[in-house]
Amino acid sequence: IYSQSFQTFKESREKRYSILESIPIAYFGNLQAYENSKKRIITVGLNPSNQEFPDDNPYHRFSTTDYQEIIRSQDFQSYQELLWNYYHYNPYMKWFNSFEYVLNGFNASFLPNSGYPNRALHTDICSPVPTNPTWGKLNKLEREELFRLGNKNWHQVITYLQPNLMLISVAKDHLKSIQFEQLGDWKTIQKITHRANGKPRKSPYEIKISQFKLSPTNTTTICFGQAMHTPFQAVSNEEKWKIGQNEYFLT
Repeated sequence: IYSQSFQTFKESREKRYSILESIPIAYFGNLQAYENSKKRIITVGLNPSNQEFPDDNPYHRFSTTDYQEIIRSQDFQSYQELLWNYYHYNPYMKWFNSFEYVLNGFNASFLPNSGYPNRALHTDICSPVPTNPTWGKLNKLEREELFRLGNKNWHQVITYLQPNLMLISVAKDHLKSIQFEQLGDWKTIQKITHRANGKPRKSPYEIKISQFKLSPTNTTTICFGQAMHTPFQAVSNEEKWKIGQNEYFLT
């Protein structure tokens, strides 16, 4: 998985969207803590943000000073340490908090020492390659060339991780990118009819679930809610937490 992520990253190095001082992100978070969790939960976005590698300090979020040496030497041990320590060091919580409130409802968290017993990981369905500009501002050809290998990488990661639950908050069209066998139609399990200020919504915000087959013996539940600029942005933090408390997941 790491080798494939590196190869995908190398193929993008000469592109105008490439962030020179960066690394591919196969996943964010502590794999060992995830594997030790009773609930194995993964969140899903599109591709790593350029805010993971800000121009003024591209090493702001990772405890290293030489990404290029890690890539050149195929130093998978150092690379894994960066991934595992991401939420220990200086994570981009301005974005990840959108998922964190949902995770807390499931008695889970990205963060160490959170008090929650289940540790989640984050993955990206379109590409492990961070880009500047962000995904939505890339042109169609650029998105297609990143997706060609990136989506394959994501399926390899998920096949390895075998999550019980995946939380996906992206544009609805991206659900077509999931190549695992779907075992039933999407089912609405929650409708959020009012905004945080108490005013009715023009149309309900719906939380939908479906089952997918990951292997001959394992299935996963995918829980989907439409994204805006950030995951589940259209609902309040309290409503995010309530998603994890839905009776469907408690039974």
